[in-house]
Amino acid sequence: MTELDRAVALGFRQDVDTLVLSTAPVFAAKWLVPRLVRFSRLHPAVRLRLEASAALADLDGDDVDLAIRVGSAEWPGVEAQFLLSQDLFPVAAAAVAAEIKAPEDLCRAPIIRDANSTLPWSLWLDHFGIDEKALPEGSSFTDAALCLDAAIAGQGVMLAWNILAQDARADGRLVAPFAHREGLLARQFEASPHNRRHAAIFRLGSSQKWPTP
Repeated sequence: MTELDRAVALGFRQDVDTLVLSTAPVFAAKWLVPRLVRFSRLHPAVRLRLEASAALADLDGDDVDLAIRVGSAEWPGVEAQFLLSQDLFPVAAAAVAAEIKAPEDLCRAPIIRDANSTLPWSLWLDHFGIDEKALPEGSSFTDAALCLDAAIAGQGVMLAWNILAQDARADGRLVAPFAHREGLLARQFEASPHNRRHAAIFRLGSSQKWPTP
C-alpha cells in the first residue's frame, strides 16, 4: 500500500462508503486525479467525492473527510505528518527553454504570471541577484492550471512548483532550464477532523514515494 492509499484509507469512515475530499482545483486537476486510478482499483467499495475549491473547508461543520491544503499544519483539532515539500523553479516548453541559457535570459523571455498567486518571482530570482522588475510582461491568468497549459503551449516561462509541473516534466511537455530549486516553508497537507474515526493529517513531503498515474 502506498502513502496515498494509507492517507486516504485513514480518513475513510468505515461506516459509510463515500469519501469526501476537498482540495484546490489546480492540485486536483494536475496531480491528484491522475493518481486516484490505482486507489480506486485497490478499494472498489469506496466512492470518492472530490470537491475542488480554493475555499477552506469547514472540517467540523461540513461533511468533508479530508482536505488537502497548503499551510503550516498549525490547525487546532488535527494531526500532521510530513509528506511532500514545495519547491519553486521556472518551467517552459522545450523550444522556449532552448533560448534560455542563463537566469539573466529570463529578462528577455515572455513571462507567464498567475494573477492570484502569492508566490512572486522574486522568491527564485533573489538567489541570482535579479530584480523581479526586470522581467518583461507576458500573459496573465487567474488560475495556475491555465498558466501551466500556456507554458506547455510555448507561450512563455512560468514559475511553477514541483507538484504542479511533475507530470508535464516527466513526459517532456515542459523542461526546467535551471537546477536551482527554491524551497518553500509552506507545505501541502492532507487534513481531516480530529474528532472523527481514523482522522489524520499527512504533510505532503518529498521523502515519500507517491504513485504515478
